[in-house]
Amino acid sequence: MNFLLDVHVAMRLARFLTMQGHDVVHAGIAHPVATDRELLAIAVAQQRILVTEDRDFSELVFVKGEKAPPGIVYIRCEPAQQLQLIERLKINFDFERVVGQLMVVELTGTRSRPLPGHS
Repeated sequence: MNFLLDVHVAMRLARFLTMQGHDVVHAGIAHPVATDRELLAIAVAQQRILVTEDRDFSELVFVKGEKAPPGIVYIRCEPAQQLQLIERLKINFDFERVVGQLMVVELTGTRSRPLPGHS
């Protein structure tokens, strides 16, 4: 799978996904000054699942009508909890389930919603 990780997502997750054989681009390295709208467009153009800690992407897709990427993983936790959440993702998260979904991932669990155009 192809992933685009937003600038604030830990490099530890990028390394883990790469070790699992995924194609990973970290915006902090490849697109450090890109706006949210530009990152969304990159994810769409390159058919990458967007991994972010920023809820603005769901607003862009659901409210403002921007085209959705293949999937969005919204990591929702306090910065101090990010490493703990990433460890949980490494153990039991099926990234295949994200395709066509906005997946909200928290320490207490996950929930999802179909992305527009991916019903």
